[in-house]
Amino acid sequence: MPKKIDHEERKNLIFRSALRVFGEYGYKETNLSLIAQECGLSRTTVYQYFSSIDDVLHYAVKAGTDSLFERYTSPEWQGTCGPFELLQRIISDILDRADEYKTEITNFILVMKTLDMDLDETIHHRTVKLKLFLSRLIRKGQTEGEIKQTDTADLVGKIIILIQTYCLHLAFFENQAKQVRELLESYILSVKA
Repeated sequence: MPKKIDHEERKNLIFRSALRVFGEYGYKETNLSLIAQECGLSRTTVYQYFSSIDDVLHYAVKAGTDSLFERYTSPEWQGTCGPFELLQRIISDILDRADEYKTEITNFILVMKTLDMDLDETIHHRTVKLKLFLSRLIRKGQTEGEIKQTDTADLVGKIIILIQTYCLHLAFFENQAKQVRELLESYILSVKA
């Protein structure tokens, strides 16, 4: 009986391998053959999933942000606690995932900078759903009296900036990442009603 292939898992393997290769060889020197070699698949198999290095890069951004949004809007997460505690859990989970994928985040940032791409615009575009979700969660928390009444857009903006700062420090200033995490956690506690 043929082995059943999990295509999403395979795509994730390819893009994580690609980020490692980008980190070692640089984006411009990377090709799909090097990525195939890194992940232990044939070049033909990699081409079934991605037609170019750019496809791999775009997938990395989209997959990361989409998986977070799907995770946090799932019934398992939604029905577990009130809005404030859920906000805390989500932020903690994002930071824990950043810890888990530290190397990939570092390589991704380096690739984006070498391509002279607008990193801010790319991240902004891919985090719109998450920002809207956080806004709804915060408004619900305000309505239920769990979160202080404040400008929701400003609060979400500051949370996103602190998450991005954490990722940057984790990648390039690791000894300061713990302080950024503590700052973010303290900031969230300051908005509890």
